Amino acid sequence: MPFKLRWVNLNPSPQRGFAKSNTDGSRFTRNVVAGLFTHDTSRALDPHLHTHCIVFNATFDPTEQRWKALQNYEMLRARKYVEAVYYHELIRELRRFGYGIKSQSRGDFQIEGVTDSLCRRFSKRHEQINEALDALLREKPELAGANLKDLREHLATAERFPQDT
Repeated sequence: MPFKLRWVNLNPSPQRGFAKSNTDGSRFTRNVVAGLFTHDTSRALDPHLHTHCIVFNATFDPTEQRWKALQNYEMLRARKYVEAVYYHELIRELRRFGYGIKSQSRGDFQIEGVTDSLCRRFSKRHEQINEALDALLREKPELAGANLKDLREHLATAERFPQDT
């Protein structure tokens, strides 16, 4: 089981499955139902290795021997932490294969030896988000003082272009 999903499932903190129960309150179930989907390109078909983790609203309550809905507040709260764990594991694996890693100021990383010009060439999605941000700031100049990283993140999910499969 990949580290990220194993952490979500087994970590002794509230991020693992909670069953909703009307009779005896909430309890840890120590299980979630999830699927991992790994892609090697972005929506713009640029090289971009990433994994989607889809967690279903279901956990099996062994005490009552039945499926229940999750109480997922703590899992949602831990999303950024789990993402950091995923990137840490990805970096660890890349280093194991002999790649050097260069940390970026925005919190992500780049593989050493990959030139900035090559990254720009394969960053069509990044450019699409930049264009959407520029258009948004022209339309709503009052947002210029907002957190641009948050705006970019919002646009990355809200302004999705069709994904070729």
